[in-house]
Amino acid sequence: MILNQKTRFLYFGILVIFSVIGLVYFRNILLPLAYSYTFAVFVFPFYKWLRRIRLYKGISVGLVTAVFLLVSVSMIYLFTFAIQGALDYINMHNREVEEIKKSFYKILAEFNVKQYFVDEKGMDRVLSLLQYFSFSVVNYLSLFVLSFIYYVFIFIAPDRVLEKYINYKRVGDKLRLYIKYKFVFSLVTALAISFILMAMEIEYWPSISIFVFVLNFIPNIGSIVATLLPLPMFFLKYGFGVEFWFLLSSTSFIQFLVGNMIEPKVMGNLMDVPAIVVVIALLFWGKIWGAMGVFFAVPSLIAVYHFYPRIRRYLS
Repeated sequence: MILNQKTRFLYFGILVIFSVIGLVYFRNILLPLAYSYTFAVFVFPFYKWLRRIRLYKGISVGLVTAVFLLVSVSMIYLFTFAIQGALDYINMHNREVEEIKKSFYKILAEFNVKQYFVDEKGMDRVLSLLQYFSFSVVNYLSLFVLSFIYYVFIFIAPDRVLEKYINYKRVGDKLRLYIKYKFVFSLVTALAISFILMAMEIEYWPSISIFVFVLNFIPNIGSIVATLLPLPMFFLKYGFGVEFWFLLSSTSFIQFLVGNMIEPKVMGNLMDVPAIVVVIALLFWGKIWGAMGVFFAVPSLIAVYHFYPRIRRYLS
């Protein structure tokens, strides 16, 4: 039966709606699956090399699994360490933070701006969110265990199946290239900023550096948040003195240089989509999968970009 264009649009719309509902409803199952699949795509060339040198499949699976365990445990440790450092800093300077809030509300009153335009409980919510991520060990473990199970089951599949579904044509190459570039640029940015923070004797600079590294994986928005994140520490250390403006300008310059000049040129035509599409993807994945979802925005766009010609042919 040949379907007309309106019917195809209708079926495609129904499929999209049910897909979104499934992503939201089964997020606790699909989120670790997405993480394990993305990691499997990234390490697949290493697995192919192990098999090419005629290493037994069991040993090859064991080695790529060891890489998964090492990276995952390191990420959990570093992220928890960074959040705990931020919490310690806020608790240590709680009195100063309250003074800053009062001064801010005083400035608003001078300009006849009502305080209800500002969320006075915002700091409490940020603290609760940080404490949730820092101490919710059960959530970390459940995500890790499910991801580990998915990952092992992915690689115990026959090699021909892995080649077909893990290294699917050019999607795997583009995704690996994107992750490599993002890792390098995020690491360079974090190291450069950490050097400045150490030189200026900013407390808990390792926490800021880890946040900068992680946030730079989020395109467009991540670098802005990473620049604004340490501003309270700068202010509490130096006030609005020359040092504050030097720190702000130097960290902003590094973010701009790497994220807006060097990275786009190196990336080239890896993902030729408008920035607004990336922002929409970030909002979409952040809404359905929370903070972890934003890291899958660009990989999902890479997949959609590859399948777009087929979707367009189907709808037309």
